[in-house]
Amino acid sequence: MEKSIKLAKRDQALIDSLQIGTKKELVTNPFSGYSVELEPEALALYDYIKGCEASGFNDKLRQGLYVFRKKWPNEYMSLLD
Repeated sequence: MEKSIKLAKRDQALIDSLQIGTKKELVTNPFSGYSVELEPEALALYDYIKGCEASGFNDKLRQGLYVFRKKWPNEYMSLLD
């Protein structure tokens, strides 16, 4: 469940720039096999993070990970840690 937190302007701008769908989706950690259902906003950020990882955009990757960890710490530990 999303924490109600206030993000810095830069971090909120990242969230605002994402294409956010309307449905939740089950995402599986490829290493542990653990699955988590992500709400649309978290799913959009997760996809952004994985895209940055694959493309080598390390600064954007770090920012995405920071925001994800701040807003969805339990999901972060299950999927991205």
